[in-house]
Amino acid sequence: MTNRDRILAMILPALILSLGYGVYFLNGYYFGWGRFTEAVRAQKALDDALAKAPSAEMLAGVLAKQKAAAGEVQAIERRLESLRNEWKSVTNYSRASAERNERIKALNALMIRHGVSFIEENDVDAGKDGNISVTLDQLAQRISQGEGSQRPTVRRIRFHATYHDLQDALYELSQGNVLAIPLGLTMKRLDDSQRREWTLLVWI
Repeated sequence: MTNRDRILAMILPALILSLGYGVYFLNGYYFGWGRFTEAVRAQKALDDALAKAPSAEMLAGVLAKQKAAAGEVQAIERRLESLRNEWKSVTNYSRASAERNERIKALNALMIRHGVSFIEENDVDAGKDGNISVTLDQLAQRISQGEGSQRPTVRRIRFHATYHDLQDALYELSQGNVLAIPLGLTMKRLDDSQRREWTLLVWI
């Protein structure tokens, strides 16, 4: 073995060892830097998402609006249920009476309680003596569709009463205990200083 060979034999293992350490440390450096870069990118994405996300105040406002809207929906549903019950009450009253005469008797009894003295009463042609609205006409049709129910029509009632008695009678009538809707009222003076002659048109 020459001197050159002996020198190479001594240096070559050291070179290989140095190369191995270099590769190991360089790989660790690059791989570590790559992970660091990924972490920075992920943190930036998280920061952007947090910046774009609604604040706690905004979320609280949205929740409050949703709660208010839910309350309004419930209120509307309760109102609809109340209207359905009112409608049933009106139509069931008509059906429970079975005959229109029962409603007329109830109206007459109401007016007598308030001191009304009847002169005459009779049904009239709604087209000539007392026009009714489209709404009332539609309601009459709905009521008449019920089994055992009669279609309401216009009735003219002439009577004597004082202002005060008539006012009380009309107020009680407005409470809905009798299915009768006033359409018109006229007055005629009498020799009596207190009482007047009245003509009342009612839809009954």
